[in-house]
Amino acid sequence: MPRPPMPLGTYGKITCYQDAPKRWRAFAKFRDFDGVTRKVTKSASSKAAAERG
Repeated sequence: MPRPPMPLGTYGKITCYQDAPKRWRAFAKFRDFDGVTRKVTKSASSKAAAERG
């Protein structure tokens, strides 16, 4: 049985990695209100800030 789709307006698991010294990038999948799942990214100077973004 397949996995049920994410509810509208929700994020999947947030993944972070260090892009450069003092630069973090976070990305996750987001199911938009039109039903399309998109990959979203945010970069910041700290891991926590990138996750909050």
